[in-house]
Amino acid sequence: MARSDTLRSELARLVSKEATLQKDLARHRDAAAKARENASRKRRDAERTKSDSTRRMHERSAAEQEKKLAAAEKEIGRVTGLIADNDKAKATKQRSLTDAMAFEQRSADQREKRRRRDELSHVRAVQRAQAGPAPTVAYVEVAPPEPEKLRVLYLLANAEADDVTTVEPDGTTTTTNWYLRLQHEVREVQRSLRGAKYRDLVAPLELRPAATIEDLVDAMNDVRPHLVHFSGHASPEGVVLDDGDLENPQNLPVNFDLLARVLAATDSPPRVLVLNACQTLAGAETLLPAVPVVVAMADSIDDTAAIGFARRFYAAIASAQSVRVALDQATLVMEATALEDADLPELRVRDDVDVDDLVLVRPPGAQAARDRSTVLLQDHGLDDLAVRLLRHVQALETDGSFGGVLSSRVVAEDFGVDMVAVRTELQRLVDGGYLTAEHAGQDMAGSVDLAGPRLTTQGVAALAG
Repeated sequence: MARSDTLRSELARLVSKEATLQKDLARHRDAAAKARENASRKRRDAERTKSDSTRRMHERSAAEQEKKLAAAEKEIGRVTGLIADNDKAKATKQRSLTDAMAFEQRSADQREKRRRRDELSHVRAVQRAQAGPAPTVAYVEVAPPEPEKLRVLYLLANAEADDVTTVEPDGTTTTTNWYLRLQHEVREVQRSLRGAKYRDLVAPLELRPAATIEDLVDAMNDVRPHLVHFSGHASPEGVVLDDGDLENPQNLPVNFDLLARVLAATDSPPRVLVLNACQTLAGAETLLPAVPVVVAMADSIDDTAAIGFARRFYAAIASAQSVRVALDQATLVMEATALEDADLPELRVRDDVDVDDLVLVRPPGAQAARDRSTVLLQDHGLDDLAVRLLRHVQALETDGSFGGVLSSRVVAEDFGVDMVAVRTELQRLVDGGYLTAEHAGQDMAGSVDLAGPRLTTQGVAALAG
């Protein structure tokens, strides 16, 4: 007999028991009501009579009825308790019945899948036998797809590139230099890329000198850059582009909010933004919703330092280093070569990005970064099977298909592993707090019956911290 049939029989017995208890409760309540009425009547009779002997007789009768009332009320309390216990037992049996039905349905589904798979194998075997010997097949080796090259959009803007001299009231003069050696910076970056280990995996720089806002929009459409780089003047409010005038070019201030909206207005947003310009770190938080990783300068940076930073940063990127390592290498070389402003380049990262695993140039055959949470769980002592089980429960809960019973037999078949190993890892996960359950035990033909297991997301978050 199936477990669900047994549970239905037990549930029916509890329902029948409840009906009997309800009849007993009604009988005792009737007895209590009758005894209460009789006792009250005898007390009244005793108060009205003038005969002492008659009064004593009524009082004795009233006392007997009050004893009956007390006994009936005691039975009412006892039966009420039995009804409450029976209700709890019914609720428990109903939950077990629901779990058992869900398990049996999944087992039936698995059997049906195996039956269909066996039938399909049989049909294919018959077809092969009828078709005769298999034809000779010539295998052609297909080369693996080439890795996508890193596309870098390099924006340069220095519209007012001249010296402005101001005469003070006391006769002294102040000269402000707006000239930036942007072409020299580009040359140094190109030289670093040519000498890098994986230079063939970096596309030629997409240069936009005297860049306008339209140049940026067009390049976002045409280039679909992975990385956008800006070199020029800036302030805590935004960057300075070129206004595009041929005869008298002027600065065009673009605030960080507008720049963020331009960078986000594409189906292929860049992964990294580098702002090699003064005081741009002030706008990094504004830009993060559009670009997940922003490298910017915390204060005004010297022209020579900006060039040194760009040269070493892109040398590391083209050597298959992560973005964080590239930034660390660039600032360390700046410090070692006594360049000023080595402490200015800083990194800002969106919460959903692990910059330590963000490698923009990945050579063929390189292993992709593992999921961060999986790494943390494995570093905490959980093996691959335990991590897979946690992911499995999480997926079941997410799509709403989890009925509360996790069958180690079904999981073992799905995973292609030994059922004993699954049961062992499930118990370890429960003992370790990764899964919680109202009760757990060996049941259902060797499966692990977990009533309402839940992934301990707080515990996983604590590991990730």
